[in-house]
Amino acid sequence: MSKTTLIQFFKNLKFWTPYSPPKQYIIGPFIISEAKNSISALLDDKNYKQHIFEEESAKFASGIRKFHGSCYEWKILAKEFLEEQLPHLQKDIQLEYLYNRKDRCRFCARSENKESILEFVQSFHNMCEDEKLMREILVRMANHEMFPEINQMQVVLLRADNATGKVLDSNFKLRSAYNKNQEKYTIFESLDEAVSYIMLNCHDNPDVEFMVHDHLQKLIYSYFPNRL
Repeated sequence: MSKTTLIQFFKNLKFWTPYSPPKQYIIGPFIISEAKNSISALLDDKNYKQHIFEEESAKFASGIRKFHGSCYEWKILAKEFLEEQLPHLQKDIQLEYLYNRKDRCRFCARSENKESILEFVQSFHNMCEDEKLMREILVRMANHEMFPEINQMQVVLLRADNATGKVLDSNFKLRSAYNKNQEKYTIFESLDEAVSYIMLNCHDNPDVEFMVHDHLQKLIYSYFPNRL
């Protein structure tokens, strides 16, 4: 059977669907790829704004986290930017990082909504090009609470709004990037103590979800409203 005949044979089958490669184009350092049901933006330049990460890290006091321009840090930067500048897009944009065959990690944003991803990428790129604004957000990132160091018996509790997933402080108030005095993590000497705290507070805070992590940051217990 010739190649032409074979192709025609498959075309005549009901399940035949011609392969259509993703449409790709460039916005700044991002490669935009459009598939059938989604669109993604991949940060393809590993050295993009690397000098900003390094210069800001050099200013930080000892004990403050240092930046390296990793894919994880780009994800946090994008998350901060979405929360502060584009909150209406938070539900449409998924932020993640990908590894290729060379073990190179790259930041990626995805969405099912083309308009949302294009608005995010263009705005995010403009922010990065406005280096003053990018530096300001990095400083706020550096001042965020790090996961505390605890022993193997202790646990750490986090609270979040059940509807939005946003982290709450110890008073069940929405945390602000500008308020350094809000406690994000609460340490308990044991899982039993943390569960007791949850049981005491869950009924008065019906819209709050609770998550408990061990010393390796592994989730070991969770409580969601109306669902134990």
